[in-house]
Amino acid sequence: MENLVISRLRILTFLFIAVYLLPNSFFDDLRIWLLILFALLYSSIVYYFVAREKLQENLTLSIIDLLIVFFYLFLINQMATKFVFLIYLPAIKEILYRRIKNAYIISFMGNLGVIVLSFILKENLPLEISLSLIPISFLIPYFSSSYIKEMEGS
Repeated sequence: MENLVISRLRILTFLFIAVYLLPNSFFDDLRIWLLILFALLYSSIVYYFVAREKLQENLTLSIIDLLIVFFYLFLINQMATKFVFLIYLPAIKEILYRRIKNAYIISFMGNLGVIVLSFILKENLPLEISLSLIPISFLIPYFSSSYIKEMEGS
């Protein structure tokens, strides 16, 4: 059941991003259209296989989700700062499955990716923003794991 909910959230996330991006880049860039179609197709295929219980949510799917978010951030470089929060979604998904070590790994990979993107997109994603996200991305798994341990103890 949790797998279906997470898969639906993945579809909704990429769908909401697509709805936001379409008016802003309707005729501008074919790459954004292809990325939107790829992300929606990917999330629909994952949902189909999860619904048929042929696929389970795991670290590999979280890494693929993170890579798709990075592609979004790279292609929408003018609006990259509006969507930087999306790097936390795969880590939050791992926390929901109580895989705290994987959440730390995903958070670390997300930090590295955002820092690399800030070097590539210098004007649109400043390094100061990327570096300011480092403490937040490690505090999310830390506080979540301590909350989970506290809830299990009570």
